[in-house]
Amino acid sequence: MPDFHDMLRYHFTCNRHPKSKITVPAVSSTLHGEEVAPQRFSFPKAKMFAFTNEPDEKRKNHLLFLSDEELLDRWSFFSEGLTADGLRACEEELDRRNLTAAHRAEFTDIWSDRLWRDPQGHARTCHACQRVATQRNWVFRRLFKLIPVLPMRLLACDQHGRQSR
Repeated sequence: MPDFHDMLRYHFTCNRHPKSKITVPAVSSTLHGEEVAPQRFSFPKAKMFAFTNEPDEKRKNHLLFLSDEELLDRWSFFSEGLTADGLRACEEELDRRNLTAAHRAEFTDIWSDRLWRDPQGHARTCHACQRVATQRNWVFRRLFKLIPVLPMRLLACDQHGRQSR
């Protein structure tokens, strides 16, 4: 059965306090019957995810959570904004998922004529996610989600373009 100090250790390691230093007051333990002197604990910041501090590992972990379409978007249309390490990590992830050069070329051919691009020729992203923007819709900014106040043109992917209509 855990005692008071074990519960404090668990609390401060699980609740992500950065380098927390606490002083635990002296308490009488009911399990052991002895008086415990005040102790000073120093806990490192707990890791919420399994990410490491190396940029390559963070990038690879991020790529694991992308869908195939998002990964192909990144490879096909946003590759000019990626670093050499990012391109290499994307290519490794595409190879791991068995998405060949034929898949990449087919995806690029299907989507390249439907994109919204900025004046420099880079693909634009959706206002609600990181997918490629394929539509430009009128939406209203609303006061209290009721009163339309300001009309705006927003870029949207296929999924969010359908939702805003």
